[in-house]
Amino acid sequence: MADTLRTSKEGLEIIDRARQKKGWTKSGTSAWWEAANSSQATIKRFWGGKPISRDAFIGFCQAIGVNWEEVAEPTLVQNQSFSLPRNLPAIKNWVKDSRLEELEKLKTSVLNSEIKAITITAVCVVGLAGVGKTTLANQLVRQLHSENAPFEATSWQSLRSITGKLPRFDSVMDSLLQELSEGEIHPLITILDDYRQKTERLIDILKKKKCLLVLDNTETVLKTKQANRVGFFLEECAEYAWLFEQISSLEHKSKVIFTSREALTLIPGMECKLGGLDHKSAVQLMRSFSLVASPDDLEKLVYKYDGHPKALEVVSALILSSEFRGVVATFLEDRKWLLVNTLDELLEQIIERLSTEELQCLSRISVYETTEYSLQPSGIIAQLPQMSERDVKEDVIEALKRRQLLDFDANKGAYQMHPLVQEKASSLLTSDSKTIAHRQAYEYFRLIAKSIDNWREFNDVKPLIRAHHHACQAKDWDEAAKVVLEVFPFLRLRGHFDLITDLCDELLPPNWQEEQFINCPKLYSDILCCLGVNLETLSQRQLANEYLEQCLKITRLIEDSEREANALSYIGLNYQSMGQYEKAIVYLKQAISIIEKGVSNYKIEYRALSQTGLAYICLGRFHLAIDFFNRALKCARQSNYKQGEAVALGNLGDVYTKVKEYDLAIKYSKDYLAFANKTDNPKSRNFALIILAEAYNEAAEAHSSQNYYQEAIALSQDCLTVARSINNKTTEAKALFNLGVSYRGLRDNETSASCLIKALDIYRASDDDLITKAKCFYQLALTYKSMKYLDRCIPYLIESLQAFEKAKNLVSEAIVLLEIVQTNFITNTLSMEISQDYVDRAEKICTELQLPLLDEAKSMKRQLNQLKSSKP
Repeated sequence: MADTLRTSKEGLEIIDRARQKKGWTKSGTSAWWEAANSSQATIKRFWGGKPISRDAFIGFCQAIGVNWEEVAEPTLVQNQSFSLPRNLPAIKNWVKDSRLEELEKLKTSVLNSEIKAITITAVCVVGLAGVGKTTLANQLVRQLHSENAPFEATSWQSLRSITGKLPRFDSVMDSLLQELSEGEIHPLITILDDYRQKTERLIDILKKKKCLLVLDNTETVLKTKQANRVGFFLEECAEYAWLFEQISSLEHKSKVIFTSREALTLIPGMECKLGGLDHKSAVQLMRSFSLVASPDDLEKLVYKYDGHPKALEVVSALILSSEFRGVVATFLEDRKWLLVNTLDELLEQIIERLSTEELQCLSRISVYETTEYSLQPSGIIAQLPQMSERDVKEDVIEALKRRQLLDFDANKGAYQMHPLVQEKASSLLTSDSKTIAHRQAYEYFRLIAKSIDNWREFNDVKPLIRAHHHACQAKDWDEAAKVVLEVFPFLRLRGHFDLITDLCDELLPPNWQEEQFINCPKLYSDILCCLGVNLETLSQRQLANEYLEQCLKITRLIEDSEREANALSYIGLNYQSMGQYEKAIVYLKQAISIIEKGVSNYKIEYRALSQTGLAYICLGRFHLAIDFFNRALKCARQSNYKQGEAVALGNLGDVYTKVKEYDLAIKYSKDYLAFANKTDNPKSRNFALIILAEAYNEAAEAHSSQNYYQEAIALSQDCLTVARSINNKTTEAKALFNLGVSYRGLRDNETSASCLIKALDIYRASDDDLITKAKCFYQLALTYKSMKYLDRCIPYLIESLQAFEKAKNLVSEAIVLLEIVQTNFITNTLSMEISQDYVDRAEKICTELQLPLLDEAKSMKRQLNQLKSSKP
């Protein structure tokens, strides 16, 4: 568009000159055009005898309002492309269709700068060493050449010398002048010129004709070792400073491209920042090296090096060596670090340019794991406490940004480091400086963490988890332990059990029974307790017991009664989970005894009382369970522990159902539901609905009350809706289970079976809630029995028995054993010997637990003996 406008203006000037010469009026323009169009020679004459380019001709036609396609052949005169610079290096490892966005940005700056408010004469391509700045500029020059861009002369000059010394200004300028002037200005002409005169000659050329000039590796003439002077020229390179200032500030027809590892202060805002290759291009580059790799292997390698082309090239060469035989997977397994010799040397060139403050900052912030938590300015400032915030921001951070060692992500509002830079910076830390950096990071994350009252989601505690990591790295084990104890309840409530295990494990040496990292015995015992409780939740109960027993041992050594009671209560809970109810009660009662002797901790007391009641339920000693649940309820009410009060009411509702006192069961269950309805916790409300529905089902069966079954169905449907809305499969299965029982009571066996089968489908997908799963098998067997599908009953009853055995629920085990024998009297599916074994086992359990079922077991045993004696 810009060239079209220019040529149109030239076309108008030609018309005006022609009118003046011939004395034509405006109305004579058409006659003039007919004369001008009579031959190309006539047109050339109007243009002053110069060759007519296609663009100029089109612009000329536009100026006089004529369609050029109607008056001339489509290609009147071909545009002439500029010659490629003689020093242009060869392109290596360029990926087709890569860097399209960056190329387009550069082309826009080079070709269409007039659309901007300020004419752009110079652009700087900046980026980390090896990221492909030279290659991009090279590709741009070649692309402009192939597209016949309107440049008349080009030159490519690298400012990096083979010897490593600063490039001689006169040598660079002589080369530029000679190439751009096409040999008219040679060194013999400029031998007496100073740097200003040579610069003036160059500017004059850039003004007279459109030149494309590339100055590669310009960081070589910039200052080093000074954070507040990054991007400024060396004192001994004053002539370059003058040259660059003239090129970038004076208006001329030409375009200059700089490439640099560091941003130049002379051209702020005129930068094209270059990062790694995009993912697709990086993978394509890796494929070109003929490596042996799966797509996943290539993805991992590209991600590991963040698409850095030089790094990928160097690493590919290493993988192709005899050590790895071209196999990427072998390299990924063998090398846990990124830097190899060539890359390390490349980064060392950058490190050598840093000031003391920059080096200290870069190495210390390398301890931050930015993939886990974004690097904020305040985190960087925290690593340099000896400096003012202003100096860190204005000097050090800005310097590292200019050197492309820190990149600011505006979307995240945070800084990032390339993985290569981070690894190199980390390697610069001594043991002592690394400890200091981790301690500063720990203090920083502690400082920015939200208070516990403001914790709503995982991200709210993430700073503390980072603090824990840095405390461990600094070997400040006690501080790390404090963090774990602080976040443990929050993480446990939200199900982050694996994370809790990982956090605790970091605080323990491999031989933790004999050695310990944590100095404070109380902290150490608390961590062991947390780990034990967490492992019990993860069903790793044997290991949980080891940690809890060690915790108990420490609490007794330091004579800390409260912690001793806490450990005893959790050991009891763990034994209860293992089905060792008698042993669980021993530990739980020890905890209660310590509390009653004067330890004031209602939560420990409540937990021990509740768990003792639950253990007695599993042993079938329901009246003892009622006693302990009532004591737990009293404890909760005296301590104003509302959540505990609600759970105690639920437990009482459940146990009164088991002792067939249905009025009390319904009363306590309703009270529990009333508590749950006041909370915003759908899980608590669902649990209350389940307990109340079970109470109504049991009461309905006892009183043959259809109304009670209808009440149970309404409660279960409510529970089912909520469970599905929050995608809680376990609760959904319990609601379906209760519906199955209710519908069988209403003689709707088809619906009953359907609900129970759906519940079983959920339970079969996991090992959660084994007891309810076992009950589900049992109830489905009863439904099929009611439907006269007797061939299906025994298999489901046996599955129920196996599940109860696995859960070590002896009471339910006895009930199912007797039901199997009773059903077998009808089906004769099992042998007499198996039936006899089942009755004997049931009788033994009933005798040991003093269950009311003992009379039924003895009666069934007599019935079996009669059958045996009646057979010949």
